[in-house]
Amino acid sequence: TVIQYTCPAMVVMYGAFKYRRRPGAAEMETVALAVAGTFFLVTGGDIHRITVPAACIVWGLLSAVFYGVVSVYPKHMLTRLSNDFLLTMGMFIGSAVSFAVTPDFNPSEFLDKAVLFDILWIIVCGTVLAFICFNAGLAWLSPAEATIIATVEPVAAVVFSYFLFGMTFSVGEILGVIMIVSAILVIALRGL
Repeated sequence: TVIQYTCPAMVVMYGAFKYRRRPGAAEMETVALAVAGTFFLVTGGDIHRITVPAACIVWGLLSAVFYGVVSVYPKHMLTRLSNDFLLTMGMFIGSAVSFAVTPDFNPSEFLDKAVLFDILWIIVCGTVLAFICFNAGLAWLSPAEATIIATVEPVAAVVFSYFLFGMTFSVGEILGVIMIVSAILVIALRGL
């Protein structure tokens, strides 16, 4: 999660490179708050709690890069194609590639009622609705704004963990939540 939320920094830097301009102070402030807040949220501020294997770092960075691509690339396509079509094609291509690279697929395990319900729930609520909302937001927000605002995801995870599972949080984790919410407020108040 920490590595994935380096995405806003990547999108801001991409925008600076593409448009040959320095990121503004507000953009840099929101990126710093979002990334630092996510770090504190996940680690509690204790750098020794980060025990991430190299494979996780690579996959996290790839996830951040592709998250950035999803934030930037469809912007111009949304003016010519429908959000539903783009989402459907993206999900179909992603599913086909995932299926092709999964060597040990067992159809009998997949067809279990509980597994089908869980997969349907994840697909509809966790993926389709999330991407519809994200792509709809791209119609009004810049890619940098959209990706920075999306850093609310780890905050939601913390809040739901507290209320649903009774988890408690350290001062560092609470500081992380405050930093992420501050990043979102900077965007809203300064109109990035």
